[in-house]
Amino acid sequence: MQIVRDLAGYSYGRSDLVRRAMSKKKAKVMMEEREYFINGKVGADGQVEIPGCIRNGISKEAAETIFNDMESFAQYAFNKSHAAAYAVVAFETGYLRRYYPVEFMAALMTSVTGDAAQIAKYIAACRSMGIEVLPPSVLESGIKFTAKDGKIRFSLKAVKNVGDAAESIVKAREEKGLTKDIFGFVDQQYPGAVNRKSLESLIKAGALDCLHENRAAMLAVYEGLLESDQINAKKNLDGQMSLFQMNSDTMDSGDTKGVLPRIENFDEETLLAL
Repeated sequence: MQIVRDLAGYSYGRSDLVRRAMSKKKAKVMMEEREYFINGKVGADGQVEIPGCIRNGISKEAAETIFNDMESFAQYAFNKSHAAAYAVVAFETGYLRRYYPVEFMAALMTSVTGDAAQIAKYIAACRSMGIEVLPPSVLESGIKFTAKDGKIRFSLKAVKNVGDAAESIVKAREEKGLTKDIFGFVDQQYPGAVNRKSLESLIKAGALDCLHENRAAMLAVYEGLLESDQINAKKNLDGQMSLFQMNSDTMDSGDTKGVLPRIENFDEETLLAL
């Protein structure tokens, strides 16, 4: 910017246009600016808008050489204040990765939550660093990837189709305590917080293996549990309790406790595919 102002008589505003054109690699604009830089620019009224190098006593050859150097420089030039900030971040992240590798990798994976390919890449990096990444768990996982005892626990939010439901799951767990089975898990969730897709994905991803190892059995009952829970929530709205429900314990249909069906779990190949 200073070169075009001092040598070719550009204004401050016009010199910033040259900077932007260079940074964006706008070839057409740069060709125009090359002409203005060397020979100047005269407006429709005959007034000189940009003097140019030749008017200022600089040879055409020198002007062309200088402009070529500016174009080459623009291919790798970087704003000084930005470069300083990036250098600080580079040193800080390098320090954290060296001395707090587990916490660093957990934070790194949290930063790409939702990008399965990136998370897979970072899990592979964790393996090469000797850091174990534990599977998701509705009893242990947080909203983010979390570091504990030298290991990383997979994030609930990073499980496909779970998203914001992770916050509700963690909140329910903190307020209502740990549950022992899928029936208690569904029962303790806030109405509408966990939908069919979310629960199905959690089961398939192994996040409920901590409650029961048979994913096939849980997949067989989860839809019915959610429907029962939704019916119970509607019936318990203020003013919606029936006379029979208020006077008879046997009319409470909200009890989601039960026993899982005795069916064989999926084979290992299917579990891996899920």
